[in-house]
Amino acid sequence: MLESKKQLAGLSAGFFGVGVFGLYVTPRSNGAQVIPFVVCMWIGMGLFFAIGILLPFLNVVTRVTVYYAPNVIRLEGSEDEEAHILGPSEPAPTTYLRMRRRILRVEGKTGLIKGCLPFALKFLMLTVAYVLYAAPGIFGGYRGNPSLLHGTLLRAAMAACANILITLPFQVISTRCIVTPYQLPWSRPLSSLRLLLSEAELKKPWLLYAISGLLPALLLMAGVEVVYDRVQVVFFERYAILPPDGASGVIPLRVFLALATFGVKSVITIPLNMVVIRLSVQQTNLGGSIQLADPSPYLEESDSGIRKYSEDEDVVQLREEPYTGLVNCLRSIIREEGGLALYRGWMICLTQGVTLAWVLVIAMLQRWGVV
Repeated sequence: MLESKKQLAGLSAGFFGVGVFGLYVTPRSNGAQVIPFVVCMWIGMGLFFAIGILLPFLNVVTRVTVYYAPNVIRLEGSEDEEAHILGPSEPAPTTYLRMRRRILRVEGKTGLIKGCLPFALKFLMLTVAYVLYAAPGIFGGYRGNPSLLHGTLLRAAMAACANILITLPFQVISTRCIVTPYQLPWSRPLSSLRLLLSEAELKKPWLLYAISGLLPALLLMAGVEVVYDRVQVVFFERYAILPPDGASGVIPLRVFLALATFGVKSVITIPLNMVVIRLSVQQTNLGGSIQLADPSPYLEESDSGIRKYSEDEDVVQLREEPYTGLVNCLRSIIREEGGLALYRGWMICLTQGVTLAWVLVIAMLQRWGVV
């Protein structure tokens, strides 16, 4: 895995270097010819930020979210839901700092960048899709009526659905890469896929879209995000035309309404994100049966050389019985781990909160005439 980090760092530097060299040798008058080099620079900087900063953070948050920490443990062989004993006294790693320390102890620093390859491929594909879709006239981008492209709810919904279609396989593979206790070989991607995917999923990759409850959860999250984005657009457009003399009273109202809408959105999407992560680690077999990711058949039938990070303990503890869908997952988490467990992955909002804070600062500076 350390080798993959070095190679991806080199890839980032390569994109950035190509962009800088292209800008240096291209005349400034050729604006259209400069754009590809600017995109290369952006990809290089984005990969460096994503792999060096964002991925380790999301790696820890993903494991905190997927960790199964029941409040009670049923007595073995008892069918009575009331028959149980208290769980272990050792605190479960259900916070960011505890989980990070556990990862470093069991897997080392390389454990923080697990899943970097599918993460980088997802980033590159979304970048290319955005350039092709949002840049009219560039690389064959959209050339139709701008009124049909910009500012419509339909366009936002179509973009969200396209994003799901592109990213769902990477979401599943990335989550399984992060959760698996095995050291995945960078030089043998097929061996890694055989370890992460079931035999049915390897033969029929579209079964990843049929994981019970995963697609509905992603669609619900996308719907909430679309509505939230539209509310934010209308909100900022409305308050941008207010007279300057009302700025002193308007800015606190702006901040309050922006934070309120962000809070409502977070209350809905954080549990859905937890469902998405927990359902992503479940494999689909032929006939539609569900099971947790189990690489043992592949490891037994071949001398793959794949080893676990630690034979003594795993970083993540998963629920032995798989979830059967979106509603079942939510109910099981509430019943077994408590309602507050749904918001264990609240740290994911920090990445979105930084963006919101930046937008608010820019809006205030524009209001005051600074920018």
